[in-house]
Amino acid sequence: MFSDLNFFLQLFIIITSLLSLLLIGLPIGFCMGTVGFVGLYLIADFQFALNSFSIFLTSTPMNFTLIAIPLFTLMAQIIIFCEFGKDLYTSLERFLYGIPASLGLATITSGSVFAASTGSSVASCATIGPIAIKEMVQRGYKKSFAAGCVAGAGGLAIVIPPSVPFIIYGFIAEVSVSKLFIAGIIPGLLMALAMSIYVLYYGINNFDNYDNKIPFRERIGYLKNVWPILFLIIIVLGSIYGGITTPTEAAAVGVLGSLFLSIIYKRLNPSILKKILIKTSTTTCFIFVIIIGALTFGFLMSYLRIPVQLADYFLNNKMSSWEILIIINIIFFFLGMFMESSAILLVVIPLLMPTIRTIGFDPLWIGVILLINIELGLLTPPVGMNLYIIKGIGKEYNLKFNEIVRGTIPFIFAQILIWLILILFPDLVLFLPNLM
Repeated sequence: MFSDLNFFLQLFIIITSLLSLLLIGLPIGFCMGTVGFVGLYLIADFQFALNSFSIFLTSTPMNFTLIAIPLFTLMAQIIIFCEFGKDLYTSLERFLYGIPASLGLATITSGSVFAASTGSSVASCATIGPIAIKEMVQRGYKKSFAAGCVAGAGGLAIVIPPSVPFIIYGFIAEVSVSKLFIAGIIPGLLMALAMSIYVLYYGINNFDNYDNKIPFRERIGYLKNVWPILFLIIIVLGSIYGGITTPTEAAAVGVLGSLFLSIIYKRLNPSILKKILIKTSTTTCFIFVIIIGALTFGFLMSYLRIPVQLADYFLNNKMSSWEILIIINIIFFFLGMFMESSAILLVVIPLLMPTIRTIGFDPLWIGVILLINIELGLLTPPVGMNLYIIKGIGKEYNLKFNEIVRGTIPFIFAQILIWLILILFPDLVLFLPNLM
């Protein structure tokens, strides 16, 4: 019987099966669902596997926490299709004009602000990327540097709230999503600051002629199109931090706010609304297929008690908490090079959470640390999602994949630096949540 095998052999068979299905091109959600269903069938019987899958299929879309995902997705699509993201970049570029590498700084800044209004790394790259790369290439920036700025800025949406991966992590790890959102603010801003310092250093060393003598009052005037995004950030994060709403309720408020802005700016019409709803539906379905498949996969793991046995193995071998932390981060970094962030969380967190809790790590802190690790995966080949989005955007500029990878390296080091600081000083993550 499969259930009688040693847990390491069970884990090997399950992971090998999952990777085999991935290699033949099956979508990750179907891979996890198939392995989970077949495993439950082999352990018990077909009816048990079917009943288990049916429970996840019917209960997951009704989960109150997960309802935030389609709502935040809808808000992001309204912002994108109504071109508030484009306005944001243009305004910041004009505000920063004359500063060394001002376009790079505008890209990092707009990526940070856009992340705080949508929570989607892919949306951030796809929205800011086309205009940022076009402007930088036309003004003589190296194509690799332009690509690196967009990739780095887009990855900030993983950590800066409202972050969809934070919602998924909170759901799986049974951690407050509100506190996770607030915990991500300081780390996200520190990473944006580290990237901006590098961009400024690059600008000073590569651009001799720049003029920063534009009057401050004139610069402030350029920010008139930034306030719609700031308005959404304030009502979403402000309502969560103030204890007025849950993240799901805040997402609904954000949708209403973005609809209100699109109407008063006269940017919403039936054609655009149709595109918004179609894109929201396809993105939501993609995410929920992954979640349902992962829950089935996770139930198989739990039924076999693999997470508990894995925790016992670590503890019985007298590994220190820091050794375990290093192993966990290596696992996340490796998987981030091959898998989508939601899938990583849904596969690995149920497996490792018993170990994390047993050794005493704060789930809020470890969640931020692991999500930064996943963010690094977005910037690393072979399957760094942001890299391929930028490759598609840069086709008309003959932007090669090796140029994109080369351009992201400094931004990867900037994130690693902040990641190490957060590991050494956990209070940088926990300070704001503890004030709630």
